Amino acid sequence: MTNRQERIYNFKDLIYHLIKGWKLLFLSVCLCAILLTAIKYVRDCHLQKAQILSIQEEKKASEELEELSTSDQEKIKDIAMLNLSLRDASNYKENSFAMQLDPYHVEECQLKYAIESDGKCDYFLMKQYYVSMVETEEIQEQCRDILSLRQDDSTVNECISTDLMETGDEGGDNPVFSITIKSAEKDKTKKITELVKKTMDDIVGKANQKWTKHEITLLSETIEKTEDERIRKLQEENDQRIYELSYRINLIVSNLSADKATLAEEYTDELAGIEKDKEEMISKISPASISKKMILVGMILGCMIYAMCVLVIWLFNPKLQSVNEWKDNYKIEVYGSLDSRKKRGFLSDFLYKLKNDCLDIRTKDVIIRSMVSRITMDMDTEEKKLALISSHIDFLKENSDIAVLCDELKKNGMDVKVSDFSMQDMDSFRESLERKYVILAEVIDQSKMKEIDDLLHECDRRHVEVLGCIFV
Repeated sequence: MTNRQERIYNFKDLIYHLIKGWKLLFLSVCLCAILLTAIKYVRDCHLQKAQILSIQEEKKASEELEELSTSDQEKIKDIAMLNLSLRDASNYKENSFAMQLDPYHVEECQLKYAIESDGKCDYFLMKQYYVSMVETEEIQEQCRDILSLRQDDSTVNECISTDLMETGDEGGDNPVFSITIKSAEKDKTKKITELVKKTMDDIVGKANQKWTKHEITLLSETIEKTEDERIRKLQEENDQRIYELSYRINLIVSNLSADKATLAEEYTDELAGIEKDKEEMISKISPASISKKMILVGMILGCMIYAMCVLVIWLFNPKLQSVNEWKDNYKIEVYGSLDSRKKRGFLSDFLYKLKNDCLDIRTKDVIIRSMVSRITMDMDTEEKKLALISSHIDFLKENSDIAVLCDELKKNGMDVKVSDFSMQDMDSFRESLERKYVILAEVIDQSKMKEIDDLLHECDRRHVEVLGCIFV
């Protein structure tokens, strides 16, 4: 059976067409990459301009507040004042030294000093002087280092407290004052204690220059782990204040829309002196730039578009595309090809051989003699009439290679009739089909599969034996 039932495609042909159009592939990849990148860049430019314009035209919260009703203005102002108080309480809880302590496990050290003097002096002022010396910025800075606090933490003074007593049991009638040091760790408490004691010893000389000659005596030094009721109450009061403020804010906000609640936050920032820096906000907007990701996506898309176009053209191409496709679709012998052996580039030659694997590098004369020998062997010795038919109209009569082949066949005693499958010369075609043997001559990329099918069907109908096919 020479007729095919359905077309079988050869995958090598698809590879051939994909590689052959590498210039179109390159063009498709470049165009898609440039197009997608340009679209993304233009879109980013428009988005950037819109964001900048939005920031520049943005009103202050106080200006927007004036546009609301009196009732809403009062609610937003109340929320703003409560928010300011809530922020203060929250900041104090997060940053205060006392808020970080565990009130049930405080390492406390108490130093009691007595002032001894022979003359009369203002003991109250003297005690204030000594106490103030442990509250200087220099002492606080050293305490911050010991306690690992931030350099701008003003709550460090909570670790040192003082008491200006009138007299004490240990000091007799001498005036007494005490200094108490607190921290969460015993080692840190000891370090701060040593710092305070050294400070007291260093400032006695200066105090003697201000007042009557005197001396200070360390009456006692006690260090122990205690429960600090004052710190506990302070923490509870601050937590209760945060809870009450949050509750009151949520109660008012529940009666406002989302936009008005946002306006209340912005108004709070404005009252707190936190103004939006428009220049800084604009500088944070990502500038439009060429996206490498879009270049890659465009290249991939270009490859896909090219491959899809090639695939569609390949699938719907009505012409015979290669010798391999002939072999897959028709069980008919291939005697060879008379394709002209023009010099091609390395890639073109590789692709041509990939597409037509029956091609060889022999000279054309050798190929023709080989064809004649094979055709002669396939024919009966008695029957020497042969028809050379092509489905491609008017091709065989104009082809010089076919003329040479016919001459060689005639030299071997064969009667060769050349014709094509044309309705214009039906007499010549009928005469060709009256012969016992037929050889088809087809042209790659020119002969149509439908016309080949019709020709083979006509040969089968007339019981003509198709010996094989040659390609020109």
